[in-house]
Amino acid sequence: MRKAEGRKAVFAYVTAAVLALGALAAVPVNAVAADPVPAPSGLSTADAIPATADGVSEGTSVTGWTALLTETIQVTERPDANPSLPAGINIYFHWRDIDGQVSPIYVTQTSNDIEGARDGSFAFTIPSWVDAFGKEHVFRPGHNFSSDDSKLYQDFKIWFESYTDEVTGSKVILMNDGVSGMGNPGLPDSSLFSYRFNLGGISDGESMSNIRLGAYQMPASYMTTEPRLKTTSVYTSRLRKQEPYSVQGRVWIERAGSNAQIGGPAMQIGEDNGKDFFPEGYKVVASVLKPDCQAQAMAITETKPKEEWISATKELLDGSDCVAETVYSPVDKTGKYSVKFSSAEVYNEGKTIYAFVEDPNGNIFPSYSAYADNVFSHPNQTGLLVEPGTVPPNGNKQKITAFDFAVVPYYDLKISLDKQVVNDKVTKVIPRIEGRSLLANSILWKDGSGNEISKCENITSFGLIEECAFTVPTDAITGSTYTATLYNGTGYTEEADNFAGPNKIDTASFAYKQIVSPLAPKFEKSDKCGVPGKVIKPETTGPNPGEPNPFTYKVSYNKDLDDNGQVTGSAYITVKAQIVDEYKHLFEVPSDAVFEWKFEDVDPEACPLLPASVKALAPSVEAASQCGVEGTVVIPDSTYFDYQQVKDGSIVKVTASLKDEFKGDNLKVVGDTEWELSVAGRLCPLLPASVKALVPSVEAASQCGVEGTVVIPDSTYFDYQQVKDGSIVKVTASLKDEFKGDNLKVVGDTEWELSVAGRLCPLLPASVKALVPSVEAASQCGVEGTVVIPDSTYFDYQQVKDGSIVKVTASLKDEFKGDNLKVVGDTEWELSVAGRLCPLGPSTPVVRPNDPIFVNPSASDPFSCTVQPYAEVVETEGVVYSVTVDGEELTANSDGRFVYDYGQTVIVRAKVLDGYVLADDAQTEWTWSADLSTNCETPTEPPTSVDEVTGGPSSQGSGSSLANTGADVLPLVLAGISLLAGGVILTSAKRRKN
Repeated sequence: MRKAEGRKAVFAYVTAAVLALGALAAVPVNAVAADPVPAPSGLSTADAIPATADGVSEGTSVTGWTALLTETIQVTERPDANPSLPAGINIYFHWRDIDGQVSPIYVTQTSNDIEGARDGSFAFTIPSWVDAFGKEHVFRPGHNFSSDDSKLYQDFKIWFESYTDEVTGSKVILMNDGVSGMGNPGLPDSSLFSYRFNLGGISDGESMSNIRLGAYQMPASYMTTEPRLKTTSVYTSRLRKQEPYSVQGRVWIERAGSNAQIGGPAMQIGEDNGKDFFPEGYKVVASVLKPDCQAQAMAITETKPKEEWISATKELLDGSDCVAETVYSPVDKTGKYSVKFSSAEVYNEGKTIYAFVEDPNGNIFPSYSAYADNVFSHPNQTGLLVEPGTVPPNGNKQKITAFDFAVVPYYDLKISLDKQVVNDKVTKVIPRIEGRSLLANSILWKDGSGNEISKCENITSFGLIEECAFTVPTDAITGSTYTATLYNGTGYTEEADNFAGPNKIDTASFAYKQIVSPLAPKFEKSDKCGVPGKVIKPETTGPNPGEPNPFTYKVSYNKDLDDNGQVTGSAYITVKAQIVDEYKHLFEVPSDAVFEWKFEDVDPEACPLLPASVKALAPSVEAASQCGVEGTVVIPDSTYFDYQQVKDGSIVKVTASLKDEFKGDNLKVVGDTEWELSVAGRLCPLLPASVKALVPSVEAASQCGVEGTVVIPDSTYFDYQQVKDGSIVKVTASLKDEFKGDNLKVVGDTEWELSVAGRLCPLLPASVKALVPSVEAASQCGVEGTVVIPDSTYFDYQQVKDGSIVKVTASLKDEFKGDNLKVVGDTEWELSVAGRLCPLGPSTPVVRPNDPIFVNPSASDPFSCTVQPYAEVVETEGVVYSVTVDGEELTANSDGRFVYDYGQTVIVRAKVLDGYVLADDAQTEWTWSADLSTNCETPTEPPTSVDEVTGGPSSQGSGSSLANTGADVLPLVLAGISLLAGGVILTSAKRRKN
């Protein structure tokens, strides 16, 4: 390991320390870090890496282990309580010296290969580091650098980097640490730091061990199902009134800091802004499993080791529909919620439930509860109280009460400065805040002596915080350092960063070192009980006017203790002077100079500071939520008063009296000390003589083959239960518990059997044929036509346009792709949408295409049917014709006839050649359907394909009358003469035009 000795570090962005396991990204710090060593081997205990392990040397050792919080809300000593984090997770360490200088950020990683240590362990060696002025800093955990416990301890922060779980895909974040207790850890105020080392086995003064880091895994999406259903139940304070298959409790934002009890966090609700508060508008989301999956889920948490719970649950849910339903309950203004599941089968005595809390925007913050991991669990499943609150022994396994969630309002909060050194007194240094927070944060600026300079409050934004920018004060001296400390919305310190400036000094007026001694301070005793004396520091600014003061004075309060550590009764004020490092080259202090003074004082804890008078807070009545139920007297929290209650009927007499410890202090009591409060509940409405249950119904599914849903009516008086047997659901209505003793007569039916069987799906044909798209010409010349896509039951159509050619492709719809449908006929067509040319001038000839001739010779050939139907075009100058049947173009035979089969439809289209203009009233398309001959032998088997061509025989009929085409009779006469000339007798003809 390299030790940073004799090196002056530049305040800049430098690279964090690197392990052999890999490098991290650069971290903005103000000194060069020596390399932390990897976790050592040859360790001896199973619970933690001991501080005295071989290989931990050349610095202060910091060791510990990690855990994913599943069974408990804190990392416990029990190795089997919670699974460890995986190997290779980055663990960071950051500390702040007593002069405010903030260290580099050191890094190591979790390991599962340390001999004798549990999985997820980690180890640091924290070397000394040299700041920008050449001062070396050594981390000595728990060491008191003076007799004042509240100011001269070094602070530190240890945390792991949030990561994504490779099984669930969810983010894993830091929930709490085992040094400071519950709550996200941070660099604490010095006043809190000393107690951190009163915990057994944390520090021996030169090292730290048994540090524990607890993780919270964000909810995984596969633990819920859509849609989420809003619950129909409401919170009720009486267990008898609570609806079955429900879980209820309270949700609060943990603003007052963590306050644990046996089963979880405890609310600290009060009127001041520093207390916890209820988050109206939030919601509790809960999922439950289907009955056939519940046994498998319970077996996971009852038979498998905890490190396999999450992966086994993910495997159970993958590709299945095990999640029966996800319901949610809004959180009201008093933090209350109640989620209710649909039936006793899915509720299963609360054994397969998963729940979490969302804010109104759908964001999730970590919360202390039994549901901290992505498994389906239930309260007390391991025999421990793991849920926040008590599950009462109500004898009814269909209800859970007092299931509370304490939401941590922040995580991953960090602060950094955009500059690490400033050489003038005008440049701004801007802090940056990263992370997530529900509450407003604040930044406190201090100088290197710990003096507060400015505070920036109510910060709700992230990124660079321009409004909190800081400039070096005009009276700053060389080598001053300034620290920005981030406080989260609960008032606790999160992290700190600092910078130096200015780094230049004018020494021209100091030609030689002057000999100076610190001047003695003065002390004035206090004449008030419980108030310490006052130290008056010397007001001189130095040996000569205008020169800087080379000394600082630190004041501490201490007591004399006997050999057993008991206070003997004496108390002292101690003042110590110290020359500032930056001025040691300018001044010389004689060897006999006095640097410490001690003044005897009264003990400030000998008597409390009391007000002249006190007033008792008035009690109040919280009304019951139900009629006919008495309210509850609410006694206020009071520092000075005890309250007694005496109940007479619905009147409660409350009396306040001074607590015993204040009765001899001559406190004057003002205001009322007695109140009479009525707790009478509001009257209930009169009930009817008889009630009739509303009839349930079945809502049919929108798709064939899918069962319908039983719809239970909203009812004031009845609960409904369902039992399903095949497609029959038996529904039973029974009076709600609160009406069973009211002699209500039930009339009408209370049992029904409803069929939820879905309608049958239609049978599909063996093969299908795609309808042919067409082109609808534009009404104006020079304008492209439009491709007309036919309506189709079985096919989707796609179009790709290239110039005036549109390629149309038909493909089976998704719902038919797995039905083995055979596709026959064309599925691709190329259609021209080119518009007709506009007239070029008066000389451009105008053309009108002649009508084609359609012949059906079935009547002239009634037995052999040797003559086929055909179409014949009458050539027109400037016009070209195309003849198609079922999308395929026909070719004329030697007689100029376009022959096709009986029962088919022929389409003739005319197109005007370049240099000609189509008359406005001209017709360009004709359609003719030939009938089947009634005298020909017809097929004995039905067709096996579905012909979707519109305008075919099935849609137009086979009547023998001539359709009104708007054409003159003369062309038909001429056509008849033409046919007679060809030796064919036309006895019947039909003509249709589209």
